Amino acid sequence: MAAKAAAIETAARPASDNIHDLRVALRRCRAVTTGFRTLLDKAERERVVEPWRRLSKTLGRARSLDVAAEVFVRAPPGVEKNAMAGVRRRWAQAQRKARAAAGVAVQAARADGLFDRAPPTLKSTEGATISDVADAAFAHQRKRFKKTSKGLAKLPAPLRHKARIKAKTWRYVLEMFDSVMDLNHRRRRKRLLADLQVLQDELGALNDLATAPTLASETLAGAPAEQALAAGEAIAQAGGQVDKRLKRACHARRRILRS
Repeated sequence: MAAKAAAIETAARPASDNIHDLRVALRRCRAVTTGFRTLLDKAERERVVEPWRRLSKTLGRARSLDVAAEVFVRAPPGVEKNAMAGVRRRWAQAQRKARAAAGVAVQAARADGLFDRAPPTLKSTEGATISDVADAAFAHQRKRFKKTSKGLAKLPAPLRHKARIKAKTWRYVLEMFDSVMDLNHRRRRKRLLADLQVLQDELGALNDLATAPTLASETLAGAPAEQALAAGEAIAQAGGQVDKRLKRACHARRRILRS
């Protein structure tokens, strides 16, 4: 995590990939505390996790703008090319501003000692094996995912996104404990990880589409009407994949819960 942060701090213009990599590193660190939840006091876990969560949220705007920019790469049929070019210019300006803000946030986190803090203190581990911890983490994450993703096909976008977060956390916990699983379980986990990745990708794309109109409204505030219309048309055309992506996510969920 510290290395990912350093790459952002030392860059005059932080790269999109570096911001994304740091967000992933932050999520994986949070997943570690989730995986070892049975050995961590709740207050101690929150003490460690909350600063990571805040930084990740700050970095999120830059990442959201970068992902949504793909929608505006080329003008859809019927959309005036000059209007779309104006959208891209405004979007690029917003991206630069968000990346600069990400750099400032990382520097502030460094100054606050976020990347140098001691790990959380574990409770007594007497009588507990790493396999016990792994099994408890697996059961807990499965239960949380099943509950959050119930009725996935009909969930509103914000709840679908919560289901995605639960799937992602479960995947990270599984990867963390892979080395302590027996061979049969490891084969089963390999299939499960693949399905979790499919579900995560499909729900991620759906969330990007769901949040794009609000993001565009904020980013293009004050823009000429033709630019706002061009952006709306591009987003609408990208939304044509919603049904297919949701269907694939629901199929992945069924496979996951049969594992």
